[in-house]
Amino acid sequence: MKQFTLLIFILILSQVTSQAQSTHKDSLLKEWNKLDAFKKMVQKEVPDFGFYAALIWNGEIISTKKMGYANRETKLPLDEDTIFLWGSISKMFTSIAIVQLIEKGRLNLDDPVIKYVPELGNGVDSLGGMKAIKIHHFLNHNSGINLSPCYDSLHKTYPRFKNSIPSTKEMLLFLKLATQNFTPGKKFQYSNGAYSLLGVIIERITKIKFTKYVTRNIFKLLGMKTAHYGETPRKFSKYFTRAYYQMKNGKTDTMNFDVSQGFQEGNGGVKATVKDMLKFMDFLRFRKREAYFKRYEKVLKKKILDKYYLTNDFSDKRTFHDHFKSPRVHRYWYLGFMQNINPKLKTSLLGHTGLIERHLSVFFFNTKLPLGVLLMCNTSAEDKKTKTALANRKIFSAIYRFPVNLEIDKKRIDLSNKE
Repeated sequence: MKQFTLLIFILILSQVTSQAQSTHKDSLLKEWNKLDAFKKMVQKEVPDFGFYAALIWNGEIISTKKMGYANRETKLPLDEDTIFLWGSISKMFTSIAIVQLIEKGRLNLDDPVIKYVPELGNGVDSLGGMKAIKIHHFLNHNSGINLSPCYDSLHKTYPRFKNSIPSTKEMLLFLKLATQNFTPGKKFQYSNGAYSLLGVIIERITKIKFTKYVTRNIFKLLGMKTAHYGETPRKFSKYFTRAYYQMKNGKTDTMNFDVSQGFQEGNGGVKATVKDMLKFMDFLRFRKREAYFKRYEKVLKKKILDKYYLTNDFSDKRTFHDHFKSPRVHRYWYLGFMQNINPKLKTSLLGHTGLIERHLSVFFFNTKLPLGVLLMCNTSAEDKKTKTALANRKIFSAIYRFPVNLEIDKKRIDLSNKE
């Protein structure tokens, strides 16, 4: 009798949960559809504008809002088959790779980075020197490392690198010039250089190229068939995006950034379709692709993923950095993942944004609701007062805020509103 009662209780609880999620889904779709008004305004004011936004529920895309082309010349639509540059969202893959090595006992969060990259030199003694910078400082953007002197000397010595990216081998020669801006851990300072160096550290530990390591240990296991670093394979090249930049003289500059990012692959080199980025999100959050469950566990066991990224454990200062707090949002960084918490709604999002060579992207999911968003935008402008620039800012803001605020503010997507 007790077992029967328990079974009935579980069935009722399951039904109530399902009904609550259905209500959430319907209300979120209603909010999401406010983007139709934005699209209509943009089609009128900036007809060549290109963006693709996906609303994800329980691991599936349930609605998309899109317009424009990935390639205006060939009329290739900007859609789920577009090979896009995901910029700094790539840092999430670098972070996962580092945690894999930690769990295999090949690396420790407290390891000094000069253990693996002695080329960095001594640093600034009054700030603890380079020996004070640990792996967790690189992950959480609070290392204080400054590679600007390295690049300045590189560009002076080899002017061609003013318009191209050095390989790791070429960059290593200049790392001795790296300096420090502050004592490690003292404050937040976003660092692309730190993630470039994490890529070097992964290479030094595994003895294989960073890009090959991520491809073998993350992309392939997750079934991300289009995901890659470097130049796009020929079989996918016709789907590769271009970016369109409206200059102040009225002309449009076209950017085709299909190149190797060399030393910088670890901080912004991933190229892939929305379909494949959704697979990565399913691994992180939804776990709905049952055929891949065993592969997911090979990438990172669920309990390990939760431990490092999803439990909001503030007891271990090495695993996060408190970025800022306001009445509307609390922002933290968890080993390279951005987390925004809405204290009023008690909701939070986790993920990252990307901006590389005028390709803008968003990758976020709600940590409590089975909700996620993805954004690609390939149109921007030099003059920030133009309708093109305004449309770029507004679609980014709307998609970025949606998973945590659970609404689309009509004023924020109105092109007549300059805020």
